Amino acid sequence: MRALTSMALWALLVALAIPPMALSETACDAVGNRLDCGYPGMSPQECEQKGCCWLPAAFPGAPHVDLPWCFRPNAEPSEYRVADLRQGEGGSLQASLAISKRTQPYLGEDIESLRLDAEPLSDAVLRLKIGDAAVQRWEVPQWLLASELLPGSSGGPGGAAAVGGGSGAASTGPLFELSVKQEPFSLEVTRSQAQAAGGSAGAGEGAGRTVFNSTATRLDQYLELSTWLSPSAVLFGAGERASHTLHLERNGMPRTLWNHDLGPTFPEQNMYGSHPFVMALEPDGTAWGMLLLSSNAMDVVPSQDRLSWRVTGGILDLLLLLGPTPLAVLDQLTAVVGRPAMMPYWSLGWHQCKYGYQSVWEVEEVVANYSKAGLPLEAIWTDIDHMDGWRDFTFNPTNFPLPEMRRFVAGLHSKGQRWVPIVDPGIKVDPGYPAYDAGLKAGAFMRGVDGEPYLGWVWPGASHFPDFLSPAGRDYFAVQLEQHSQMVPWDGIWIDMNEVSNFCTGTQCHMRPGAPATPLRAPSRAQLRDDPPWVCHLDCQEPQGLNATQLRWLHPPYDVSSSLQRLPLGTKAMSVLASHHDGSVQYNTHQLYGLSAVLTISRAVRAILGRRPFVLSRSSFLGTGAYAAHWTGDNSATFEQMAWSVPGVLSIGLWGIPMAGADICGFMGDPTPELCARWASLGSFYPFARDHSDLHGGYQELYRWPEVAAAGKAALGLRYRLLPYLYTTFHTAYQTGAPVMRPLFLNFPQDPNTHAIDRRAPSLQFMVGPHLLVSPVLQQGATSVRAYFPPGTWHSLWDTGEVVEAGEGGTTVVLDAPLAGLGCIPLHMQGGSALAMQQGGLTTAEAKRSPLTVVVALAGVLEAGTAGGAALGGGKARISAHVYNDGGEEVEVGTSLCNFLHIDATFSPQPVSRSHAAQVLLQFGSPSQLRSAGAGRCSPARDAEAAAAADAAVEWPVLGGIEVLGWHLPVEAMTVEVVQRTDTCGGLEVVRSLAPPHGAVGAGLAGLRLDLSALGHRLHASKMSGRSVTKALGARQQKRVFAQLAHSPCGIEQLQLTKAYGLGGDQQHKHSRLFSPAAVAARGADKASKAPPLLPCTRCQEPHCRLQSFASPPSHSDQNEEDSISMQSAATPALCGSSCGSAQEDDAFPEFVATSIVDPLLPAFLFHLGSTPVLAALTQLEQWDLHPVGAHDFGSLAVTIAGMLVLCRRAAVTPGELTPELLLTLLWLLENAHGSQYRPLKFCLPSYLRLHPDNATHREELAEHYKRAMVALQLQVLQRCDWRVLLLHGGELDAALDDLDAHSCFDDLCTFVEACAEANRPVLGSHGHSPDMARAAARASAHGRSTQAEARCRSSTDRSGQTGGLDGCYWELPADKGTGAGQGRQRRSVLAPRNA
Repeated sequence: MRALTSMALWALLVALAIPPMALSETACDAVGNRLDCGYPGMSPQECEQKGCCWLPAAFPGAPHVDLPWCFRPNAEPSEYRVADLRQGEGGSLQASLAISKRTQPYLGEDIESLRLDAEPLSDAVLRLKIGDAAVQRWEVPQWLLASELLPGSSGGPGGAAAVGGGSGAASTGPLFELSVKQEPFSLEVTRSQAQAAGGSAGAGEGAGRTVFNSTATRLDQYLELSTWLSPSAVLFGAGERASHTLHLERNGMPRTLWNHDLGPTFPEQNMYGSHPFVMALEPDGTAWGMLLLSSNAMDVVPSQDRLSWRVTGGILDLLLLLGPTPLAVLDQLTAVVGRPAMMPYWSLGWHQCKYGYQSVWEVEEVVANYSKAGLPLEAIWTDIDHMDGWRDFTFNPTNFPLPEMRRFVAGLHSKGQRWVPIVDPGIKVDPGYPAYDAGLKAGAFMRGVDGEPYLGWVWPGASHFPDFLSPAGRDYFAVQLEQHSQMVPWDGIWIDMNEVSNFCTGTQCHMRPGAPATPLRAPSRAQLRDDPPWVCHLDCQEPQGLNATQLRWLHPPYDVSSSLQRLPLGTKAMSVLASHHDGSVQYNTHQLYGLSAVLTISRAVRAILGRRPFVLSRSSFLGTGAYAAHWTGDNSATFEQMAWSVPGVLSIGLWGIPMAGADICGFMGDPTPELCARWASLGSFYPFARDHSDLHGGYQELYRWPEVAAAGKAALGLRYRLLPYLYTTFHTAYQTGAPVMRPLFLNFPQDPNTHAIDRRAPSLQFMVGPHLLVSPVLQQGATSVRAYFPPGTWHSLWDTGEVVEAGEGGTTVVLDAPLAGLGCIPLHMQGGSALAMQQGGLTTAEAKRSPLTVVVALAGVLEAGTAGGAALGGGKARISAHVYNDGGEEVEVGTSLCNFLHIDATFSPQPVSRSHAAQVLLQFGSPSQLRSAGAGRCSPARDAEAAAAADAAVEWPVLGGIEVLGWHLPVEAMTVEVVQRTDTCGGLEVVRSLAPPHGAVGAGLAGLRLDLSALGHRLHASKMSGRSVTKALGARQQKRVFAQLAHSPCGIEQLQLTKAYGLGGDQQHKHSRLFSPAAVAARGADKASKAPPLLPCTRCQEPHCRLQSFASPPSHSDQNEEDSISMQSAATPALCGSSCGSAQEDDAFPEFVATSIVDPLLPAFLFHLGSTPVLAALTQLEQWDLHPVGAHDFGSLAVTIAGMLVLCRRAAVTPGELTPELLLTLLWLLENAHGSQYRPLKFCLPSYLRLHPDNATHREELAEHYKRAMVALQLQVLQRCDWRVLLLHGGELDAALDDLDAHSCFDDLCTFVEACAEANRPVLGSHGHSPDMARAAARASAHGRSTQAEARCRSSTDRSGQTGGLDGCYWELPADKGTGAGQGRQRRSVLAPRNA
């Protein structure tokens, strides 16, 4: 063996002799490629006389495959030799290969010279490319992939984990060695011996084992690559296919990858998606993956001794993923093809759909019935029924009229529910139809061989298909989606038929003479049955004059086994000769149509809504998970199909698409109540949970049968309680590609019993995330299920107290699972784990606001008589987990410490007292952020600075309590303490002790329960925005504010303090010190004792998180010291919680301390009012009852300001008051609050300004548009404290005024407002308000200084007919005040400061 120079990134060995793989001694290979050599009825003797091979095409355990039994000799491969070998930069390798032996000429002539490029993309990912050395061949456009590793890709959504031997694993060198045999040429990749010596986790397993051995290579129009496989390895992947197993049977049957409109009712056939990826799992738990980056049709053939790829074009672009664990392989896969998209929180709820809803009123009734039944419903979907003649982007004027759809969807949104419509790629050929006309004008459609838009036939009739690989096609479709959203604001998009499906088959199609161009616009069920629209009504044929290349594309030398019948590639699809704008043809790009469509739609939805997109796609390819969710398609309502859905959904997760599901209760046919109840229970734990059915079947909403409704309430109720855990698991998928719904071997790879769990049907179990085991009932009539439990202790999450002790080797048990009652689907939590749950609700938003409970599952059972911690392994046990949280829809996924709640539970036996001590610590920060600095060195905690730098604001719920599963001991004592982190090694400092609530300790069947809801502690993680209103105003306006504040009745000292601390994020620590206990003492201790209680909203000023109690105002001594809240106990389970950050030593008191003189509320209040945009926006929004409570760009003080303005000034607004100034103000507000409606409204504004002020109709429409925008904004920025300020009637006004009356300056403010209202002089830069409401507010506040306020009001008006604002802006008053609010108002020419 001749060794080359060693390389930095991976080892390269050039071998002169490697033992070849043992092949058949004959020329006939039973599992090789089969090219027909006979005719129907031929005998074996006749076949052999022709010099051909005769072997029946029978594959054990597989359906019949239409392959020739008489085929040409296929066992001898072509051979190449290495002509030149070169070492490149970064450890890469290039080689020139020359043909040395040609075989099987009927497959095409072998390419004379090949080029090999071997490049390590990471320590665990090796890329091998073999292509024509002289001619550029088709390759997958890498800009379609959101890859972290491939050059030229679009870049992923931002998974943070390192790519290598596992998520976040430190690099210790390459996991592989490459050997090259020079003649005949072959490649071998083995696991690195150096890694084994280095001792990295898992890397040493199987060191030296062969992962890849290129035993045969062929390259022309037909490409083939084979590799030897360990006979004991279990294979997964090569989807999409329907099967009763997850693993690939190694029986030699070809698995075709060619996107095809075929549902999961036909086993082992190619379906909607193609994923040329295979993962091998060895008996010792190590794993590796092989990804062929090719979009051409192919067969993947797993047999007992090898894995073969047979491809019909392009190049061989192979990526080897070295693992060494299954989860590490998926980490590497998604680093290559794109990290999964982070799903919006709402998409985790229950979805309802049906093809066949007759009208918007019927859909509305379905929504109402879910509510009446007490069943959760997050989103209602509409199939093509809502369209006008099944045309995209339209509404049926009779059954789904546009005004009614707008009303219906507005009602959904007001209840926190969503609407998702379907969109198909096919655009109806219909002159005058806007989408058709726009597509033609833009040149956005695919082209046929004649150069004209390719003509197909789908639901609306004759149709063209957008070219999503073309910029023109992508822009065109995005515009159509935006216009559709402006008609009725949808919340996500469902793209169907995007394989692309075509009801016609043919290279070139034309309209039949006299045939209608469209089917019936609203056909009945009977008409659909007699004249179904999926029957082609075009004349299609193969045109004359095609060139040799086109003929080879139509009739390739090798036919893949599409639909197990070797169907032509253009069957029920676009012709393989249809072309894109760049000349590429569907022969190469067909598999990419769905991917390019979801990329286009995902980006459009994000731009239109301004928030995280949700897209569901029927078609899929490598990388689809970075843009969309996927479901298994048109299944049937049978128990068999329900069972098949488990491996189907699990497979989708293995491709890097964690948001996956199946049509619950079955799409085709009518389910029985038993089937639907079982499927609803199972589907409640799909990542994507949607009930969907066909036009020809009955209704199957969960409330239709009592037993189904009961099962749905139980299972969905638990799903909604588990939303924090599910969302955290989705975040893990976003970072590392780990699926949400997982086969058991992903979590327990070293347990060989989990490798083939899918072979023991009906026990098709799966896991949700890392710790929940689901054992569904999949057989009709069954009331129990046989389930396998991996090693350890497993606690039922149903409140039954059931515990399964699986020991060290795992165990199989029979679980009771009656159809009625709790536990109809067994669900168990792994001992030694922790998670967070909530109380649930009928929508995800309702559930997200409910109290949060921390659940800790012990690795054993502690009960009376337990000796010395035997149940905990004989010693101290520590259980850790983290919970991820964010706003649920923001585009950028959070990385702040405040996005993570870390759970750290410690349990230890006390031998002397024969008891157990426990501590549960809650800290903000991800595990990596809280990890020890290492090497015995502990640095001071800088959490506050880190949180401030992240610029994040997160709303966390109230802490409801703690449950400890498996704890059955009496609790003698419990303590609750406030702690803060002192160093990076986990040191904690107790700053305050709290009294545990009375009756907090309780016992349940499953274990201990601590009810902490009475404490009212909110897991608070908000911060003031770093954006400064002062900076927005500028220095000149700031000086005017200070000058006018000199007349404030609350004293000049407040003005000086305002100038000292300002409102900028960079000055917040300074103002904290001004209000520290030392500063208060310097001003007089007696004054501090008279301080009024603070509003909750004024206590959230620091840029770090803290647990916060609103149960009662704290004493000043407590408040000064509080940085966070925790609970801990030396003898019992308890709760600990620390802040996201801790104050520094020179700024140790980050809370406001109010005094009778130094009250921070008023100066900041008046300072905020110095901004005309802020004030005008709040004024107008309060008059609509739509003010932005808690907008994170205002900070918590602005929440209080908004509330006070609502109390003091409330009036009605009319469309006539929509002045350009007001519209600009609203846009300013939306932009700064990151409102989802900002972008579309920005484009509406110029049109409106051209129409203003004469067109009242447009003003009314725009008024409604802006109101909806404000509603959406308010939902995004709900205030982060318990007090709500959206007041709708006088009773609320009076109650809120009573709450605010304790503020010393509030009555002065109301007096000031009333006095100006009496004089008909709008104040503070606003356009005016209701004098009646101002007077009512002033009377309710029991003020007494109207004269002084009236003088101040007069001083703020410096000219007739104009009012002065605090920033120098003014509004012209209407000439006639008797015409009603806002009528006759004149416009200002500019919105700018006076004298600027």
